[in-house]
Order: sequence, then C-alpha cells, then structure tokens
Amino acid sequence: MNRWLTITTTAALIPITAAALWAPSAAANDRTTTLHFTTTNTRNTDIDLGKAGESPGDMQLFVDDILRNGRKVGHNAGACQIALLTKKLLIAHCSATITLDDGSLTVQFQFSEDPAVGPQGSPEVAVTGGTGRYRGVSGEAFSEPIPGTDDAKVTIRLVG
Repeated sequence: MNRWLTITTTAALIPITAAALWAPSAAANDRTTTLHFTTTNTRNTDIDLGKAGESPGDMQLFVDDILRNGRKVGHNAGACQIALLTKKLLIAHCSATITLDDGSLTVQFQFSEDPAVGPQGSPEVAVTGGTGRYRGVSGEAFSEPIPGTDDAKVTIRLVG
C-alpha cells in the first residue's frame, strides 16, 4: 500500500503549533491568528479492510510530529479512509487530533485526486473544535508539501 502512504502523508499534514500569539480581530468577541510551522510524518499503519489490495474501506492511521524552528512542539494523530477508488479518481475522508502542551484541536477533511497523478494542492481542512487554550476555535488549514520529503509547510487560520 505504498501509494496510500503518499496520499495520506500529503493530505494529513494539518497540525498546529503552541507558540502562536493571538491577535484581536475586528469583531469585539472574536480573536484570530495565523499559525505557520512544519510537520513531518513519522508513523503510518495501513489497514486493508476492503477487498484485498487498495480498495474502498481501507484505512491508514498516522502520526505526524509538529515542528517549530526545528523543535518538536506536538503531534498530530488521525486516520484516513478510502471512500471511492477507480482508475481515475480516489476520494478519502480524514480526521485527526492535534495535541499540544496547552490544548488540542480536531480537524476533518476530504480529498480527491487522480491516482495516476497523486496529490495536487492542499485539501480544504476544517478546524472543528479545540480544548484548553483552543477551546471554542474554528478555522481552516492549508499545507504545502516540501518536495522530496514527507514534510510540509502548514498554515492554519483560527477564529474564536
């Protein structure tokens, strides 16, 4: 399932960093911030749940390290599951929890691609909630794969 590793490594790079500063927004009760950091995929487990080989229902569990200035500040753990797989289209759904010293965030997203081409661009990732410092936040995440690695540059925009 090497192809599956490439798909979820690129799609699942959506964590956050604890070192960000909150800045007031135009709305009196909302705070917004944009976070920048790097992630690296450290562990994957492929689970063949559908027909033998890559097929709908198969999952990949993953753990990514979250890095800021080369230092580990947390991790991202989650799963992606193939919903549809044809010769020209792969669609998967992913969810993950980002764990940091001062709280956690949950995220969900779907991605689709041509399996012959591989991942293109960043999936639309929704930040669906948080705990601790991140309680009550929502937002979006975007990742830019770093060529030749399993690493990515990540940007998250939070409101809350």
